[in-house]
Amino acid sequence: MLYVLTRTSKRPRYFAALRANLAAQGVPFVHVVHSDELTDAYVAGDIVVRGDRLPPGKVNFAPESYQARLLEALRGQPPGWVVFIDDDDRYLPGALQRIREACTDPGVMPVWRVMRERGRVSPAQPGADPRSEAGKLCWEAAAFHTSHLDAATAAVTAARDADGRFWAALAARLRVEHHDFTATEPQSWFGKGHWRRFDKPLLTVAVPVLGRSGRVREVQRRFHDPRVEVLFLPDETDHATVEALRRERLWHSFAPPAAEWGCPTYASKINHAYRVTDAPLLLYASDDVTPQAGWLDAALKHLEDETVGLLGTNDARHHLVRRGLLATHGIIRRAYVQEHGSASLPGSGPVMSEAYRHWCCDVEVTAVARARARYRYASNVILRHAPGRDATHDLGRSYAAVDRATRAQRIPTWPTLEGFAA
Repeated sequence: MLYVLTRTSKRPRYFAALRANLAAQGVPFVHVVHSDELTDAYVAGDIVVRGDRLPPGKVNFAPESYQARLLEALRGQPPGWVVFIDDDDRYLPGALQRIREACTDPGVMPVWRVMRERGRVSPAQPGADPRSEAGKLCWEAAAFHTSHLDAATAAVTAARDADGRFWAALAARLRVEHHDFTATEPQSWFGKGHWRRFDKPLLTVAVPVLGRSGRVREVQRRFHDPRVEVLFLPDETDHATVEALRRERLWHSFAPPAAEWGCPTYASKINHAYRVTDAPLLLYASDDVTPQAGWLDAALKHLEDETVGLLGTNDARHHLVRRGLLATHGIIRRAYVQEHGSASLPGSGPVMSEAYRHWCCDVEVTAVARARARYRYASNVILRHAPGRDATHDLGRSYAAVDRATRAQRIPTWPTLEGFAA
């Protein structure tokens, strides 16, 4: 018997994905689920435990104690093996079968690898003693037999690194056996929930990339925030960048070519990002912007006004941006796109017109939002833009004249917009 123990709270989207993932593993198991929220109607499992919510603190990491509640629910159940998985993780294909095969001797604690946020691995050093810093384990990285239930329950604490302490305590009494496979990974590339009861990121940062493989890790670091997910949009033919994204385990997706140009463009990549994500906000960005401290909190404050469809950020560079007339890097509200069908002129993609090769697609998005009275400039949301001269920059600039001609045809009164009708 394999008991799979899960904590959940106000995260139906993650939990549903986990349940589907478990079912797809194709092996028998008993799902034991704990919820600290009585209104969570989505909660399902073979054994469901309800309990009072324990708020986390700076010293007392109380939600870790939910694991003890889950373990107590196993008393009186048939003997078997216990594994943990949080509601924002998932098993890799075939992982549960490999775990079953590793669970044979009740006197052994089998250990394997798991992926954590931003590509971190647990244990950090394969084969290291779980009682050491290098061998410290997270909840998902090992299993134990229910014959050790008393010791396991006693090992649960509400302290920092409760999972590492838990497995270290069991490793002191069981023989540790390391297995060479990876069992789980986070459902979201942007990170783990860490007890925050949100079900998805608030904002997707869409970053088209081309020929700048050395920047991707730094871009991911710049936008690190649990409310944000970063989606990189490389060309499939840009092998160096794709390899860097895979090596760093960064979320990326390939946009289809723009019909006008026969290759992916900035506009087609941003449209693709809109289609493959579902966060309520989308920032169309680039790999040469640096968000300044407090940018997201300031942006969300502006966006409390639901009439704002496009929030223009301050790039601290372009004169039209600093005058509040242009959103070179703007935050689009998904509901605004859904309301109008496009953030650009009719016949465009969901966010941008793919008639442009590179330049001016942001101009049209801004012009349309201003004409609809749905634009706001946020001078205190600073995404500092510092483009350099390289082959990627020169490629975009080589289409400046043709893109300006397209802009003049589509938006003849830019930037004044007098008489312009979106």
